[in-house]
Amino acid sequence: MTDKVVVVTGSEGFLGRKVVARLAADGHSIVAVDRVAHAGDTLPGVVHHQSDLSDPATLTPCTLDSFTLVHLAWDMRRYQGYGIQAGQVRQFADLLDYWGQHGLQRAVVMGSAEEYGGSAGILSETSAPRFPLSPYGWAKRAARDLALSWCERTGHPVTWLRPFIMYGPGQKGDMVIPFAIESARLRRKAEMTDGLQQRDFVYIDDVADAVALAATREAEGWNEFNLGRGEGVRVADMVRTIAAHFGAEDYFNLGARPRRLNEPDVQVADCSRAAASLGWKAKVDWREGLERTLSGIS
Repeated sequence: MTDKVVVVTGSEGFLGRKVVARLAADGHSIVAVDRVAHAGDTLPGVVHHQSDLSDPATLTPCTLDSFTLVHLAWDMRRYQGYGIQAGQVRQFADLLDYWGQHGLQRAVVMGSAEEYGGSAGILSETSAPRFPLSPYGWAKRAARDLALSWCERTGHPVTWLRPFIMYGPGQKGDMVIPFAIESARLRRKAEMTDGLQQRDFVYIDDVADAVALAATREAEGWNEFNLGRGEGVRVADMVRTIAAHFGAEDYFNLGARPRRLNEPDVQVADCSRAAASLGWKAKVDWREGLERTLSGIS
C-alpha cells in the first residue's frame, strides 16, 4: 500500500460507506475497518478488514508506516447509559495510545451536536455546552477533549467534525427521520413531541464530503468544524413531509410526548469556520434531501 493510507473505522455504517466510496473515487488507498464483515463488491484501492477494536492492535491487517485515521465507529445506543458510552471513549483512547507509536500521523474524528446539550441558538465551535448532557453527548464531548489533549501533547494534527442532525437513505435507528419513515411506511402509530423545535438537518453526502476534505487536506494542530446547513427547520415540517409521502398523516400524533430534559427550541450550526478553512458548504437543502431519502421507499 502507499504511504498515504486512510484507515476508516465504522466503514460499514451509515456514514462510513459513503466516506469509503468518496475517498476511493478520489484514488486514495483505504483500509476499511468494521466489526461486521464486508458484503458486496470491493472498490479499487480499498482493503476491508474485520475488527471490533477491542484490541487496538487489530485496527489494521498489516503494518503501516504512515496513515490517517478517520474514526467513525461508535456505539449508537445513545441514551442507554453512561457505561456504554464510556467504553467508546476508552476504545478511542486505546487507539490513540497504541497507534500514536505505530504510524498514526493525524486523525479525523466525528463529534455530535449533542455535545452542546441544551445550548440554544446559532452555535459556533466555541459555544459552551449547557448541562446536563445525554450519555452520548457527554461521551462525544469527552472524546473531543481527549483528542485535543492528544493533539497538543503529540503534535499530530486532529480534525474534529461536528455534524448537527445527519440524515439520508438507508439510515436506521431512533433518530427522528428514520423513526418517522419507518412509522409511516409500516402504518404504525407514532407519538412524538410538538415538533416545533428548529434543528439543522444536514444531508449524508454533504457530511461525507466534509470528512473526505478533512482526511486529505494539509493540516496542522487542532481543527474543529461544525457541519450543517446553517438554517433551522421545524421538526414538524420534516415529519409531516414524510407522513404525506406515504399518505400516513393520521398515524402521527405530534404533541403526545413531552420534550427531553433541557431540550432547546433552536439549535443551528454556525458553519463559517468550515467554509473558511475546509472550503466546505452543505449543498443539499432539506426538501431535496428528503426527496432523495424517500426515493424508492414504498
